[in-house]
Amino acid sequence: MVRASHFSKTTKNSSSARNGYPVTRFRNRTSTQFQRYPKAKRLEVLGIDSLEIRRLRYDLVFVYKMLFGLADLKFSDYFVLRTSSTTRGHDYKLFFLAYSRLNVRKHFFSERVVPVWNNLESNVINFSNINRFKSSLLHCNLSRYTHF
Repeated sequence: MVRASHFSKTTKNSSSARNGYPVTRFRNRTSTQFQRYPKAKRLEVLGIDSLEIRRLRYDLVFVYKMLFGLADLKFSDYFVLRTSSTTRGHDYKLFFLAYSRLNVRKHFFSERVVPVWNNLESNVINFSNINRFKSSLLHCNLSRYTHF
């Protein structure tokens, strides 16, 4: 029997081995290879965004869906759209519905997404449809809004 180097020995005393099927356990060498690096370095080497950046990207996509009526939630329950056109940036600036001085509220969806949404660059973000918006978010540097 020929075995690849990344598979361990076949075990003979497991229940599936008794049924005639050999059991091999996959050993993930990449996980042990990168364990000595800090988490941020591992993500950079593997080309993966951090969980916080992915959550932020999905939050922005959800705001887009709310704004253009693609979600079942009412946009006006969470945000107020800017009415004047005197500010810089894109035309879909948001304002908070209610201000709070409590620390609990700063982690709410509407509180954490408004500053990021308002700082999106108009020349980078494409609001024509949702797929173009998602692909343009991939090219934005959202790491400046994370806290690690």
